Order: sequence, then structure tokens, then C-alpha cells
Amino acid sequence: MSRKVLIVDDSGLARRRARAILESGGFEVIEAEDGIAAIESYFVAKPDVVLLDLVMKGMYGLEVLARLREMDPEARVIVVSADVQTSSHELVAQGGAAGFLVLGVDQQVTPMFGMWATLKGLIAMMIGGLGSIPGAVVGGLLLGVIEAQSQWYLGPQVRDLVAYLVLFGFLVLRPGGILGEAPAAELAAPRGT
Repeated sequence: MSRKVLIVDDSGLARRRARAILESGGFEVIEAEDGIAAIESYFVAKPDVVLLDLVMKGMYGLEVLARLREMDPEARVIVVSADVQTSSHELVAQGGAAGFLVLGVDQQVTPMFGMWATLKGLIAMMIGGLGSIPGAVVGGLLLGVIEAQSQWYLGPQVRDLVAYLVLFGFLVLRPGGILGEAPAAELAAPRGT
């Protein structure tokens, strides 16, 4: 018996995308395009999980969440939204949601979703110095300022290129980073004669 997932979203495209992903994973999918349909579908189908959009026509997602939790305190609801505001996350958590997935700009949640943030974190760490937490903080601040300035002067298309050029420059000129230790080869090299 396959697990049932109720997708609640007023965007037909978003529902179709989620349906394709979930059905390929063996889930049975039920769709609802608004809050009223979601409540009815939940009552009839008793899904294992609900994927709920926050911003919909008619009934807002937080109200749907509250009504589902009234019907069934054990309802597992995961809010899926592009809303990145901390206050929204707090309201969702207070409403009893099991989780909050942040959609990307193209409204897709993928395994590579956080890859760019991870790469930027690694660049900041390398600039600041491996093994140095204060160095990673300094590297992150420096990288942020450099990226913001490059985007201002050169446009957003080259922001990532500039980050990689800065990394390359640091690896060539100061391989240990700003606050990191010098590589072992530099420490062992004789100084002057």
C-alpha cells in the first residue's frame, strides 16, 4: 500500500511538478487547488502527509494548517513556500507544521538546492583560513563586500566569477588564508642566507 500525499497549491504547474516527483517515488498523490478543497480532501482521503502552499486564493495557508490540525492533531503538514521571512517560519512552527521547505526562485526543490551557498561558504573559509573560525567569518564578510561591489560595478552576471577569481588569487598569493597558518612548505623554506 503506497503512502498518500495531499498537495495543496493554487498553481497547477506547481501541483503537476510535485505530482511527477512524488509519483516517480511511488507515492499516491491527491491534489487540492485551494483551502476548502484541501480540508475536504483531507477528511475523505486521510493522507499521510500534506504539502501546503502558504499563499493561495481564498483561504491562506496558515488558516488551512490551523483547520487541518483542529480536525486531526496528528496531521503531518509540511509548508512549501518561497517565503523566506523568519516571521512566516515562526508562524508555521507555532501552527504545528511538521516542516517548512523553501522553494527556489524557479519553484523547484532539488537535491542541489543549497549547492551555491555551500560553495560560497567554502570560498569564504578558504579566504579566511582553514581551521580558523574567526578567519571564516572575516572571509565571509570580505567575500560578501567584494561580491556586492562587483555586482554594483559589473552587474550580477559576473558576481560568481569574481568570487572564484578572489579564491584563485588567495590560493596563489596567500594559500593559508587571511587568518590561517602558512602551508608547511612555506614554514620549512629557509629565509635569506
